[in-house]
Amino acid sequence: MKIVEKIKEKNGYSIYELLVVLVIMVSVLIFFTAGGSRLQKEIEKRAFNQDCETVYYLILDLQNDAMMDNARRKVSFFSGYVDVIYSKDNVPYNWQVQTDHISYSGNFYGGNALTLYPAGTVSRGGRIIMTNPQYPELSRTITVQVANGRIYIDE
Repeated sequence: MKIVEKIKEKNGYSIYELLVVLVIMVSVLIFFTAGGSRLQKEIEKRAFNQDCETVYYLILDLQNDAMMDNARRKVSFFSGYVDVIYSKDNVPYNWQVQTDHISYSGNFYGGNALTLYPAGTVSRGGRIIMTNPQYPELSRTITVQVANGRIYIDE
């Protein structure tokens, strides 16, 4: 009698239980590998947009500061950072703002500085094209109008 009961006891898992566990593990693996790249792109897109907004508001603040303290500002755009140069009370200032998620091109890239005058105008009109080095399809543009000094970013 005891021998029959031991045979009926379960030792291990059935094939169906193993298949269910295998399907769940494969589903989780697919979710994290396929969804991970999508998630990474979304994170990079948000960081890129945040850096673009930072650069845009930096230019607007510098334009406002130029009008408030009657000292022109020069802004240059390089790969990975924005360079700001100005002089106030005969003291030269030069500082940089890191932008890790942006690659620049356009009229003010490199040595072609955008000068913000105390009257609220600019040295010349043009565009600052910002793209993401990792995802080149992510792109935004800051437009500078020469006649009125208006600066705006695409939406």
